[in-house]
Amino acid sequence: MKSTVSSILVVVLVGCLAPATAFAQTNAGLDQYQLLSDIGWAIHSNSSIGQWFTVGGDGLLSGVEFGLYPVGGEAEDLVVEVYDFSGGTLGALRGFTSISVSDLGSLETVLDVNAITTTLISLEHLDIVVSSGETMAIWFTTTATSPNIYGIRGLTTDNYPNGERLTVSGGDPDNELMFKTFVAQPVFADDFESGYTSAWSVTAP
Repeated sequence: MKSTVSSILVVVLVGCLAPATAFAQTNAGLDQYQLLSDIGWAIHSNSSIGQWFTVGGDGLLSGVEFGLYPVGGEAEDLVVEVYDFSGGTLGALRGFTSISVSDLGSLETVLDVNAITTTLISLEHLDIVVSSGETMAIWFTTTATSPNIYGIRGLTTDNYPNGERLTVSGGDPDNELMFKTFVAQPVFADDFESGYTSAWSVTAP
């Protein structure tokens, strides 16, 4: 492969290696959201809750944001699980992380399409690659007991057509959680447009 820019540079593909794909939080775009709320639901040892959604773009599921808030004082950590979702049920567990009361603000959070709040939960480290049209679920569990538990904001009407709130009894089509999901598009470490970046070398004649 040759090109001339004042002199001839010979660009040689020296191997067929796996693409050196990197995902950056700064490239993460807002993918799915439902920002209305008129109710708060409790999350504690006897009450888990979640939301399933349909992925809009290809990339890395880099974060989620929910209207979470602490109720009472210091509580046990809140576990955030990410699942495949199909046929109305949770599928394979894709990864999990946890947050504590100290990660959240003290007040109920109103989500904004143009801003990030303290309830943003980073999922980058889980390396969950998603595709447009894929259905997934976020599921919250905790061992916290009253009076020190968690609350989460939601809506008692069907405002998000591509998913719904989940409870231990299954899907809840008339209710939604307030949420945002973020999908980071793939970028390459050296700003090449396509892959195999570590396989290229440039030499002058």
